[in-house]
This record gives sequence, structure tokens and C-alpha cells, in this order.
Amino acid sequence: MPNPFEFSDPVIGDAFTDRAEELKTLTSRMVTGQNVILISPRRFGKTSLILNAQAAVRRRGGRTGLANLFWCQTRQDVAQELATAVVRGPLGWIRGGMEQILRILAAVPGATVSLEKDGYRVSLAPFKPQSDWTSEIRRLMGLLREAGSDKHPVSLVIDEFQKVAEIDPALPGLFKSLTDLELRGVSLVLSGSRRHVMHELHNGPGAPLLGVGELMTLELVPEADMIAFLRSRAEAEGRRMSEGAARLLFLRARGVPAYVQRLAFEAFEAGTKAIDEAAAEHAVSIVLKRERQYFEVMYQDLASNQRHLIRALAMEPTRSVTSRDFLDRAHLRADSSSHRALKALESAEKVELGPGGWQVANPLFALWLARGAGRGEGG
Repeated sequence: MPNPFEFSDPVIGDAFTDRAEELKTLTSRMVTGQNVILISPRRFGKTSLILNAQAAVRRRGGRTGLANLFWCQTRQDVAQELATAVVRGPLGWIRGGMEQILRILAAVPGATVSLEKDGYRVSLAPFKPQSDWTSEIRRLMGLLREAGSDKHPVSLVIDEFQKVAEIDPALPGLFKSLTDLELRGVSLVLSGSRRHVMHELHNGPGAPLLGVGELMTLELVPEADMIAFLRSRAEAEGRRMSEGAARLLFLRARGVPAYVQRLAFEAFEAGTKAIDEAAAEHAVSIVLKRERQYFEVMYQDLASNQRHLIRALAMEPTRSVTSRDFLDRAHLRADSSSHRALKALESAEKVELGPGGWQVANPLFALWLARGAGRGEGG
């Protein structure tokens, strides 16, 4: 019988953890030309939500695309990723092959198209020497309006949008200008996983994305909903998972959807007809053992003061890493050392500010540390 739990790739269809309300809201905004600022910590199911929303949009006649800026390092990289997303997505309905695509891209001088195994890819040359790529981005984003009609609303998701601010602090303002003047009726979903960066882009006086769209933040799936999801998925494939086992998996993964499914996958793989709490705990141990080498490398790459701090946070989150109690527990001598370690770990996305204070971002890494790994190595 197939394992009903998925965790390594974005999840589509029935395996998608219950986010019915978020899915309905995002789909509605995309087919009605409304902009959305989507903020989510990593592993909360942001990409899965986006892909399921796009599938729903297409079923309703919408034309939608996805640009991922994760690997972009320059304005030119951003322009080319956007161009490829527009051609593969909103313009993907066009019949006539390369010739027709090139005819449409004639509005973007210097654009060339190649057909690769995963679809069309667009390369751009600057309109003029020393271009800052503003005109190029404006021109290709203008193609979005031409791709739609009353029956075929157009949307574009730009994932890892925080990269634009890292590349050039002025670049987010270009997208606000586009939404204000040139892309009315087109839905832009600007999504990001670096929460503090995305909030700075959206909130406060002078924020470049202020007023651009509706803020949508992904939270944890409620415990009761996740437990019901785990049990129903297991039962659909002939296994009974006890409520206690499902709750244990939820708690060990701190409710983070991808990690919950990782543990549930291993519990299901054990092959027993009934998954009880003992089987669930055994699955947790197996996962930690399999991830050991990865966690060891992650830990060894940290500076000494960062190791002290992250071990202490794994044992117990805290709201103040400079309190005397925490410094003693973390074996750190000065609050300045603790503050520097925290900033470095936050920048590397190893720690985050959760509801109970600062915590290790990866709950399985936290569990591995809390169970005694990484101790006794002098650093």
C-alpha cells in the first residue's frame, strides 16, 4: 500500500495538509485581480499552498505563472526569471510554438527564447549599455495585461520576493509602481519566507510595499485539524493511527507541517497495522538517526558561542538571550556574545522568534540537540 504522507517536495491534491480557508482565500484573490503579500516561515507549506491555488485558478479559466527568485543575484537575473515565468505561465496557452512566442516578445527588445526539457526559457539583453533593468522589467511585466481577458484572469506569483530587497533596496519600489499604474486587474502574489524582511517591506511609513495588497500570513495548522488529517490519511491506506500517536508526532515536530509529515511518513513505513504512541516515538528516533550526519555538519559549522546558544534554545526557548539566567544556562560570559550569536543564527535562519520566544527553527534539529547530541565536544 502506498505511503500517504509526503514531505520532500511541495504537496498537491489530497496529500496537502488541510488549509482549506487559506486556499479558498488565495484562489479568490488571484482570479479577481487582487494583490497578496504572502508571508510564511519555511516548511509551513507556502509552496504547496501556492501550487494548489494555481491549480484551482486554472480550473476556473485563469492564466497564472510562478517566478522563484531564490537563486537571483542581480537585477538581470530577476528580469530573466520573471520573463520565463510569464512565458511559461500566463502566455503558456498560446498556440503556434516558438514563432508565436517570439512575435509576442518582440515588445521586449533583446529577448531570446530556448526550448529546454522543462519548457521555454527566456534570456534578455539590456535595452541599452549599463541598463539598470527597470525598463526591461516594466516591458515584460506589461505582457501580463495582454495575456488576460474577462474569462481568463491573469496572475503571477513571485516567490522568495525578499530577494529583490537584498539585491537592490530600490527594487521593491518598482513593483509598487507597477501595481499602482500598469497592472490593474492583474493579481501579483508576492511571497516570502524571511519574515522580518517581508514585514519591513510591507509595514510602516515609507515601506515600499505599503498598500500594495492584502497581507496573508501562514500560521501552524491547528493541532486538532492536523491530528484529524494524519489519522484520516493513514486510515485511507488501511492503517489505524491512534489519536495519541498523531498528537505525539504533531508535538515532536512542533506542528510544522513538513516535519509532521516527515515523522508520519516514517511511522507509516514501519508496517504495523496500528500506529500507536510507541510506534510514533520509534519513528521519531529513526528520523533523528537518519538525519544525524546532516545535523552534525550543521552544528559543527557554527561558531563556539553559537553552539552554546543554540543548545540552550533547544532545551528551552527564551524571550531574552541576554538575561543572567539564560547566559548561565548557555555558558556564555557576556550578553554581547549572546546577542552576536543570536543575530548570526537568525540571519542564517537557524533560529527564529516563536510564540514562546527565541527557538531553534528546525524542530527536529532542536530535538536532536535536546536529546544530548553535540555535547562534550568542547565547543
